[in-house]
Amino acid sequence: MTTWTKKQMIMDHILQTVFDLPADSELEKILDHNGYRQPTDFVTEKDDTLDRLAYPNDAKAMVKIKKGDAGLLKSFKRYVALQSQQGTPLETDNWVNITLDQFEKFQISKANTMYSPATMPTPPAPIRQPFAADVVKDFKQGIKCDIGQFLSLKDDNAWDSWNYGTIAQARAQDIIEVLDALYIPSTVDDIQ
Repeated sequence: MTTWTKKQMIMDHILQTVFDLPADSELEKILDHNGYRQPTDFVTEKDDTLDRLAYPNDAKAMVKIKKGDAGLLKSFKRYVALQSQQGTPLETDNWVNITLDQFEKFQISKANTMYSPATMPTPPAPIRQPFAADVVKDFKQGIKCDIGQFLSLKDDNAWDSWNYGTIAQARAQDIIEVLDALYIPSTVDDIQ
């Protein structure tokens, strides 16, 4: 099966099975005229772009998209975004597994209204959680405490140099608090 045939099969499935529209519907003509060949082409569009879609009819007059058809496209965008957010993004072969029943249940659910047009994620890509705090934690856990890096004070005249070196080494190994006379370890990791 060629890529073009597969894309056409997916679009036919979405329009005729999931949206329950007849073949060669007005929405199909509008999407085709505007170059939307697969669902990923229109689910990334802004809602106001979908509201302005049109196509020339047989008399060459521009026919604007019906509000109901635009609503179907917007609802489908939210459905795709929800699937992605739930960790089940739609892959190339999954589009034909969507049923009319699944889509209709979504349309009447609260999940269909959980995104306003201003906050809806545009591309249906998986949402990644920030991990900046974990990177710092991982880095600190990777630091090996090495007592061999702390030199003994052998001469009182070298106090300043030894003190600066010891403090710098304690900071580098993330154990600076042990040099504080008032420090009391509170967790099991700190005690060890």
